[in-house]
Amino acid sequence: MAQLWMPGAERRPEGNGGSMVGGPPRAVWHITWDQLGPGGKMPSFDAIAGYLQRVNYCPHLMWDPWTGRIVQFYPADQSARALANRAGGVETNRQGSRCIQVEVFFSPGAVRDGRTYKTVADTPCKGLPEIVAWMRGLGIPDRWPLGWPTWDRNSRSASTWQTTGGHYGHCHVPENDHTDPGPMPKGMFSGPGKEAGMALTQAEIKAIAEAVTAEVYNARGHTVAQALQTSKDGMDETRPQIAYLWETIDVVLAWCRNIGSKVGAVNPENPQ
Repeated sequence: MAQLWMPGAERRPEGNGGSMVGGPPRAVWHITWDQLGPGGKMPSFDAIAGYLQRVNYCPHLMWDPWTGRIVQFYPADQSARALANRAGGVETNRQGSRCIQVEVFFSPGAVRDGRTYKTVADTPCKGLPEIVAWMRGLGIPDRWPLGWPTWDRNSRSASTWQTTGGHYGHCHVPENDHTDPGPMPKGMFSGPGKEAGMALTQAEIKAIAEAVTAEVYNARGHTVAQALQTSKDGMDETRPQIAYLWETIDVVLAWCRNIGSKVGAVNPENPQ
């Protein structure tokens, strides 16, 4: 049974959560983006949490990626209040059967223990596997429907937002103009709760096939050149190495053709 309160999180219940309108479950990631003090010092975690409560802008979770501390303000079956929502437009805070919003306690340029951190992905991300595992238990898929977040050029497709479950950045949500959270760790979906043998989505299969195909085509030229350079006795001894390498590459390309054709993923003759 899904747990509405994340195990291990501190609870500070707010009484102004809304009802959900239904649809695919999703998560939305923010950063607190606070003004840094001298030397890049972050403000107090509790001061920022208190501020969010005072201005009625609370997410579900506020998370410190250095310490792993997590505070929860709303149960998973209520909406949070950290997104803009225009009258008469698409639903934002209330979209989906779940819309778990996370404020990462982070600002670009923050300094901790003498090190400067530019993105959330650079931090230790302590506690992130547990957050993702909890979200997974709520039915939120391990994917970014509008792509991994960046600082700019993110899509805010309203149709994707309304119809597709998964993870979104504040930068992806219609009716909003914030660009956070910036880059997130690429390994965030590989932690506890990811079952061995869990089926890949078509989007995941497509991405794998395209990436492998591109790498193999790059490798075809690189490995041949490397074989020639490392041979001391000329073409006669190098030719068998080249033949073996090409045979191996063709096996991988055949695999890509097979996978790609099943999902319409890639044309192996022209991977670009």
